Amino acid sequence: MVCIFKNVVRGSWSVNRISCIVARALYIVMAIVGMHTFAQVENVPVGHPVYIFLQRCDAKNMLQEYDETVLPLSRKKIAFYLREIEQDSVPISNAEKQLLKKYLNEFEYEIARTSVHSFSLFNDVNSDDKNFASSEKHLYSYYDSNVAFIVDGILTLDYRTLTQKKWSARFAEFGGRVRGTISNAFGFYLQGTNAEFRGERNLLLLDKRLRTNYKIYDKQFHNFDFAEGYLRYEGDFLSAQIGRERIVWGRSFGEKFVLSETPPVFDFIRFDAHYKSFQYNFLHGWFNGKGTTITIPSSGDRVDSLGDKYVALHRIGVKLSPLFSFGIGEMVVYSNRSIDAAYLNPIIFFESVQRSRKDRDNTFLVFDATSNLSDRIQMRGSLLYDDINFKTFGTHSWDNRWGAQLGALFVDPFAVENFDLRFEYTRIEPYVFSHGRSYDNYYSVDSFQLGIPLQPNSELYLSTIQYFISPQWNFSVSLAVMRHGENVDSGNGNYRNVGGNFLQPHRVQDATTVYFLDGAIEETSLITVSSTYEIIREVYLDMFYHYMKSNEKEHLLRASIRIDF
Repeated sequence: MVCIFKNVVRGSWSVNRISCIVARALYIVMAIVGMHTFAQVENVPVGHPVYIFLQRCDAKNMLQEYDETVLPLSRKKIAFYLREIEQDSVPISNAEKQLLKKYLNEFEYEIARTSVHSFSLFNDVNSDDKNFASSEKHLYSYYDSNVAFIVDGILTLDYRTLTQKKWSARFAEFGGRVRGTISNAFGFYLQGTNAEFRGERNLLLLDKRLRTNYKIYDKQFHNFDFAEGYLRYEGDFLSAQIGRERIVWGRSFGEKFVLSETPPVFDFIRFDAHYKSFQYNFLHGWFNGKGTTITIPSSGDRVDSLGDKYVALHRIGVKLSPLFSFGIGEMVVYSNRSIDAAYLNPIIFFESVQRSRKDRDNTFLVFDATSNLSDRIQMRGSLLYDDINFKTFGTHSWDNRWGAQLGALFVDPFAVENFDLRFEYTRIEPYVFSHGRSYDNYYSVDSFQLGIPLQPNSELYLSTIQYFISPQWNFSVSLAVMRHGENVDSGNGNYRNVGGNFLQPHRVQDATTVYFLDGAIEETSLITVSSTYEIIREVYLDMFYHYMKSNEKEHLLRASIRIDF
């Protein structure tokens, strides 16, 4: 594919010849898999704004079976939910109607088997009949009753500055995406980007996505790259996936409690079952463990060696009515051995398994629930246990480790249309996510927490206002206040561990009685203002302002242009 695009640039290949080659390749694939009715089953990435729209509609009781505890969802499912909203009798505002129309056009092939509102640069024979500004844009697309094949280009131009330290940085990120579905059931996705940056690299390391790329830390490089790709099967009730993609997990209005957008994207196998009100999710992930440096005897060279580390998660969820749903899940982190077949078993109790493995792995139990208190108010909550010790349950013993999250969404409060108000409180007790019975079983990857990026012995108050000015323009303001009890290091070996660092487990010499927010109190306030304006379809202007007050004040300004064509 890369060679084809290079030859197009050089002018040595005609568009017709490219189309012919692609069509022949697809014909071979169709001959292998046969003919079926078509529906796209590749996933809609977690950052897509359609999820915010579906969240609003779910809070307004317009969706019967919607569950976003584990994201992303497939294009097939998103299309189903959009169709359900379109047919619902609940009144919606004019802006919501336009936003719904926009998404119905984006997912029109999944809904109506048409591509009237999409434009392809290389093979659109009816481009004169379409509105370019409002059409979904692709470099190349091919559809028939059995195959969908889409190629998109990606470009981001980004500039940011930190005013207090007078830092600035800029980068151009470019790449492409190939996605599609074969035979109504098999989806594929491949996306790769590369970027060149200039300016202060420490400023880029403040970005939660960029700081997961190890190249930014190496001063020899001024570039970074990202890649995601997977194969996926989806039937009527079951789906399975293998590959690399951003997965988030948890009932949260902010950062997800179980798997957030904080850690690097990792490789996994995933299995889901969904039948009416019942849902089951399973995931097993691979990532880097702790590293060590070894010396090669023959040469004397020193090289880095990384251990293996894994996470397994499963969850059962039930939606008892459109007004109430709940779920129960387990997670386990294990490392420094080969893949454990017991944790590949989708129907087993992880806690019992890890005890049979000599109690060396790090397990968690999570309860979650959602309730619609009215047609415009939704409550969400999660309760996490990092081991349960019934002898000391309810006391201040260090081994009673738990975390909780409770949030509320108000849709169109005070009769203001197209307006969302979110509140969320998170509390994590001392020593949660740490682990003292193994070398590297912290709930993290490369020192990035897998779940919400909040240290133990902390609490977080989060409020967010979001306003949809128009289908092309949204605006949000959030205020976060965090209080954290840090471990106390007085020097000269005087270190008091109060459970304030997930990388520092409880030691024999540490106090067995702990108190929430003990230690050195750190308070941080953050105000974030962000706005996205869609200039024309799939060309975006992003504006971002971030104010943080901790030991010092910082003002971060960012602007970017994104093109997805």
